[in-house]
Amino acid sequence: MQCVLFKLGNEFCGFDILNVQEIVRSQEHTKIPNVPEFIEGVINLRGKVIPVLNLAKKFRTIPVEENESTRLIVLNLDDTQNQQIAIKVAEVTEVLTIPEEKVDQAPEFKGKDNTILQGIAKLDDKLVMIINPAEIIAAEELPELT
Repeated sequence: MQCVLFKLGNEFCGFDILNVQEIVRSQEHTKIPNVPEFIEGVINLRGKVIPVLNLAKKFRTIPVEENESTRLIVLNLDDTQNQQIAIKVAEVTEVLTIPEEKVDQAPEFKGKDNTILQGIAKLDDKLVMIINPAEIIAAEELPELT
């Protein structure tokens, strides 16, 4: 599996590259009223309006500080590329191939839904949470963005 790695707070996370449309510099976005706090607004990317999400806010971790390294990872939520989101990250650290045998299932915690994690990769010097883009936004939040 090829993954785009980034830092979320002090943790390493990644997206399967098959879900990544592109990576762009952070840009000014338009705020949208009455949406969850982790939805920072929308951007116009080549004529397409795309919601910008801040996973640090959703996961209640160290906030993303806007600087030269800040990037938006544009993800496809389905195979048709009709539904996309942009994830704001402090920096993209690398793109690498992770052997399947290095990826374990995410642990289950009683009463907690962990479908947001596709798995946890064990690399030499770190653990990487592989995030499932389709599970970032709850189904009830999707209509607000379409």
